[in-house]
Amino acid sequence: MVFGHLGGRLAERWSERKILAIGLGMCSAGAAGLLAAAVLHLPLTAVILSLSAMILARRLYLGMPVESLGMSRPRKSSVVSPG
Repeated sequence: MVFGHLGGRLAERWSERKILAIGLGMCSAGAAGLLAAAVLHLPLTAVILSLSAMILARRLYLGMPVESLGMSRPRKSSVVSPG
């Protein structure tokens, strides 16, 4: 609930696309950190930091902006309503 509120505030301050770019960058950095931790046998701290970056990016940066972008555009429904 807190992350949704913060994400909404950030979406008002910056554009949704900018926030999406930041979030995707953080997710990519977290994934690269997990890959490096696996290949280079880094300590558990590196794994925890990488997972934290990915979770924070998902909750804070990608949750609210994706929803607001999805709701801002009218969607063509492919489902035919009965009647």
